[in-house]
Amino acid sequence: VRLKDVNKATDGNTYSLTTFEGYGVNIGLQGRPPEVLLNAQLTPKVDVWSFGCLMYTIMTGLQSPYKQEKKADTRNKTVGGDEFNASTALDVGFENQRIVKGKFSLQALETAKLPMNTTVAARELLHRMLDPDPRERPTSTEVCEHPVLWDAEDCMDAIREVFDRRIVRDLTEKEESDLAHTVWKGRPGQAERAAQTVRNWKSIVVPSLLTRAERYVRRTADMQQTWEESRAAKANARPKRKNRRGGDTSTEDVGASAAAAKTQASPLANLSYGDRLFDLVRFARNMHEHPPLEAERAEMLRALGVNAATLLRPEDTNADPWTSSRKIVEAYFAHTFPDLPLFAHYLLKAHAHADEGD
Repeated sequence: VRLKDVNKATDGNTYSLTTFEGYGVNIGLQGRPPEVLLNAQLTPKVDVWSFGCLMYTIMTGLQSPYKQEKKADTRNKTVGGDEFNASTALDVGFENQRIVKGKFSLQALETAKLPMNTTVAARELLHRMLDPDPRERPTSTEVCEHPVLWDAEDCMDAIREVFDRRIVRDLTEKEESDLAHTVWKGRPGQAERAAQTVRNWKSIVVPSLLTRAERYVRRTADMQQTWEESRAAKANARPKRKNRRGGDTSTEDVGASAAAAKTQASPLANLSYGDRLFDLVRFARNMHEHPPLEAERAEMLRALGVNAATLLRPEDTNADPWTSSRKIVEAYFAHTFPDLPLFAHYLLKAHAHADEGD
């Protein structure tokens, strides 16, 4: 069917949707953006909405997030042309109402056999891309930079960056709590799920990884404590000398050092892992920086299960032990903590905007 082109109304191209209604032919255009259905002003955000629908189809294999999928029933049934046209027109009408109201379902993402980090990122992004209000949709640049297009290595790079640039370390406990609600704006259920995962991260990770990390913390704390004691002993061993007031300078220095030491927490308390976002990010970074041993690698692969096939390539597991371990760590954290790349992405964006403001 060739439709009427409004720019060529005089060249004989006079067909339109209404032309065919007189012949009993119903033509329903499905999947039109809210602005088109409402005759509102068109902006580039229309393309963002359309691309959101396309992303959903690519990821799930289904036609539309607004369409109510029906089970085919072919048991000795035939559908006449009139019945088919009426049904199609009715479906288009319902779909148009759902588009305008922003009533869509992304549940099919959960069973689409995507990597967990991609599923979570797609749910977050598509909610914004399909918003009926174009002002709430992301720009095309934001879509291209979103974690939905990241692989496991990209996810770990972002996590390490927020740690190395001390972005996550500077967050207060309240700011950490608010971050989940910022990422999952308007979806309190998803925000609470993500926040609870962070709070309970130590009970989620492979136990041997946490044991290894805590053993490293204790060893580092012991080394730091030994260094502090050695420093204090050297200070006590200095020869005493008089200052201009006739006082003992070495005694004053030792007293000041002792007072400073009392005000500081123990090295172990400073280095131990807590239950905050900073602790989870630090743990992920340390596991990636110091890849685990063979037995711990096997436990992470068991935790990944069938998802290892989608997150790891054959060359990743067949590489040298150090590279292979890092790839497994990347895949493990992307799968086990799928919100972590989103948090890192939002923190990096906020930090970049703050730098631009300065």
